[in-house]
Amino acid sequence: AEQVQSLKDAGIGLVIVRASLEKNRNQQGIAEQQLGMLQQCGMPFQAYSWAYWADDPAADITATIAMIAPFGDNYAKAADGTFPLWIDCEDDLGSQDGVTWLKTVKPIIEAAGYTAGIYTAAWWWNSSPHAGTLARSTEFSSWPLWVADYDHNPDPATFHQFEWGVVSQLNRP
Repeated sequence: AEQVQSLKDAGIGLVIVRASLEKNRNQQGIAEQQLGMLQQCGMPFQAYSWAYWADDPAADITATIAMIAPFGDNYAKAADGTFPLWIDCEDDLGSQDGVTWLKTVKPIIEAAGYTAGIYTAAWWWNSSPHAGTLARSTEFSSWPLWVADYDHNPDPATFHQFEWGVVSQLNRP
């Protein structure tokens, strides 16, 4: 709890927690511990789930929602009033169909009261070898986009293969 309080003292008002099940399951315990500390300190949070393309998308996202549900009172709204649940799209798709995977999780996310959003970087999304079927799809242009800014220059315009709409429509917590 002291770590969370130090974040608040530093002016940080939102934490985004990795709340996806892992192959080794250690991450689940860590996420639940983080969520408990955030709740104890009244720190708003949002969550993301890693897209494990070869796994069952419905099972993965249902487990993520179940993990964050007990802490829902602290779930932070985005600027547009929605509750985004971010899908981290950065793993190599290989022969998996990312379009179908994401289409599968969206209604599950929405039924739980969240909005499906995508977290990714242009180097991945625009790269056909990594993003596979997603690199040429416009299926997700209406989804909120959280741009990974490893270089501290999050430029949505670099997503040149998509029609994400105007920058003001993009959510970036």
